[in-house]
Amino acid sequence: MSDAENEVECRRSSRRRESARQQTRRSALEAMKEARRSGKAHRVDLDSLIGNVYEEVDEDEYNEIVRKRQAADFVVDD
Repeated sequence: MSDAENEVECRRSSRRRESARQQTRRSALEAMKEARRSGKAHRVDLDSLIGNVYEEVDEDEYNEIVRKRQAADFVVDD
């Protein structure tokens, strides 16, 4: 090969490199495709992302919360 052909080949290969963002995106898409093919969930740790939705309180605490809510003004500046 001549020097001109090597130069063109080097330029082509440098242009085809993916950025880190593109590589991350491509690997995430491949992981989702594989999960779809295998029938597994994509995010296994989904439960760790969701915190407690409800606060568990006993009856006395609940009555205190209701009492405070009822004592508060419903209409502001009335």
